[in-house]
Amino acid sequence: MAVKPPAMKKVCKELVALNRIVKQAGEGVMGLYEARAFESHQKADNTPATGADALADAIIRKGILGISGVPILSEEQETFSLWDGTCWVVDPLDGTKNFMRGEKDFCIMAGLLEHGKPAMGCVYVPAKKELLFAQKGKGAYVQKDGGRVRKLEVSKECKFGKYSVVLSKNHLKQKELSFAKFLGVKKISHIGSVGIKLGEIAAGRAQLYINFDGLNVWDVCAPQIILEEAGGSVFDANGKELQYLQKRFRNGIIATNGKCREEIVAKMREFGSGL
Repeated sequence: MAVKPPAMKKVCKELVALNRIVKQAGEGVMGLYEARAFESHQKADNTPATGADALADAIIRKGILGISGVPILSEEQETFSLWDGTCWVVDPLDGTKNFMRGEKDFCIMAGLLEHGKPAMGCVYVPAKKELLFAQKGKGAYVQKDGGRVRKLEVSKECKFGKYSVVLSKNHLKQKELSFAKFLGVKKISHIGSVGIKLGEIAAGRAQLYINFDGLNVWDVCAPQIILEEAGGSVFDANGKELQYLQKRFRNGIIATNGKCREEIVAKMREFGSGL
């Protein structure tokens, strides 16, 4: 659905600025990606990081500090501390392994938590020049290569047999695949970035994402508000709302087009995921 320019006046100035900042970070990352010129190392949690992660983090931090005095929580911080429920949450490079392999499914994400709930967020996929963004109560939008802004809307599909499911490319668990098959799903895609996976649901190209292993807050904050504003739903593997009170969501993450939440929760209990 194409959106007339006046509709974009609903989006606050902070989100407009955040979109610009995240796109700037994406341009910096693409410079390293195209030149294949970056260093990499293993972090303390045994996940990879590159010079692109650090570059994007620095650009986003500087940009946010220029528009807001709210604290910033980033994946690239070496320590984690609780906050009062209001802060920026940044994943400077979601899909680092894909970036390192020269694949295109990586993105830059930044979102704002207010009182422990995602309030705005943007996800930029630099290899595709695709920007997804949303603000609580204002809708979700996508802009491709600086072109016309379009409103994001989830699929209305509610039959599991016709679902398209997105699963992890790098961290797939057998029980996630087994649960998708238990639902009777026939189409399964493996994508390497949480932001891109939830974006696929928000755009109506997929209906379900399954993660029984858990994710960190910076993996979820920005894409959650985008999916919810597009009409979708995000909850843990027990069917409960996500609580942004600690670093990691340990009870898994389920993201859907919002049409069959109760049925999915009931199917998980029947399946016996153990979560």
